[in-house]
Amino acid sequence: MGKSLSELRDFAVDKKGENETVYAYFFLRRLSPFFTWIFLRLGASANMITFLGLVMAVAGSFMFYSTSLVYWVIGWVMYQLYYVLDCSDGEIAVLTDSTSDFGGFLDKISHPITNSFIIYVSAFGAYRMTGSVPLLTFSASGGIMFTLLSLLGEYGNDEAHSGGYSPRDKNIIRKAIDTGKHLVTSPGGITHPLAGFLALDAITGGSWRIFYPVAASTAATFLVIKRFRSIKEDMK
Repeated sequence: MGKSLSELRDFAVDKKGENETVYAYFFLRRLSPFFTWIFLRLGASANMITFLGLVMAVAGSFMFYSTSLVYWVIGWVMYQLYYVLDCSDGEIAVLTDSTSDFGGFLDKISHPITNSFIIYVSAFGAYRMTGSVPLLTFSASGGIMFTLLSLLGEYGNDEAHSGGYSPRDKNIIRKAIDTGKHLVTSPGGITHPLAGFLALDAITGGSWRIFYPVAASTAATFLVIKRFRSIKEDMK
């Protein structure tokens, strides 16, 4: 409870160093201690921070319904704050010894909910910009795919954090592939396609961001196919 900011930084990095995405290891875990330090002094519980992050992500999703690039950028920034809070709630739970089954359940379902929701809303945003029904249909199906993945146990919280960066892991190629998969299927990270599309929009004045839900839906479709093949193999 009385840890300094420097101690919280060391704790945050050590806490997930063995099983973390590259973006989380090098950015989120460097930023989350500032929030953790504030929340600890405010007496906020881990579950409160989880709820706050969930609200932040859902509110950010609605920004993608707009046709304005500014609102899409705001939505993306809100999602980055959600991911920081997602790190902070776990740190608070451990530091205050307040881990619980409910907190673990809430944290586990937050990623499937938020990552599905952003695709649903961005699909409608893309439709408002283009008027294309096929684009809306295919893009919105990505949200359904993510929901299906979560029900199949493919994209729960543990899965979302697996395949991450560890300075002690020697299998760099496998880690790079797994990390790339989650960069595509999760709206966090400056190397994520959504950030790239937004940058292209800002530079060219175009509407490249309409391809985000398409890219996410395509990735989700391949993951669902992979998951069903795995289930089929297990049943043999």
